[in-house]
Amino acid sequence: MEPPYWYYPVRQSFGKALLKSDRFQEAEAIFREDLRQHPNNGWSLNGLGKRLQAQGDNQKASEVQQQFQKAWSRADINL
Repeated sequence: MEPPYWYYPVRQSFGKALLKSDRFQEAEAIFREDLRQHPNNGWSLNGLGKRLQAQGDNQKASEVQQQFQKAWSRADINL
């Protein structure tokens, strides 16, 4: 279907729902899969960073936050 019915990767919403449900491992897998298909996707980088921070993995969370800042540097909205 062109254009697709969904105008953004659905994994972003699914990952956020998993985070809210404290299903952190599943959320991480969803965000990482989205990043494989859409590298440097700011929404998924933001979600992955929140997941890593929630699990106390501050080193990796910091690395992902840096990637997010670079990807989101020209965005006109704040997450």
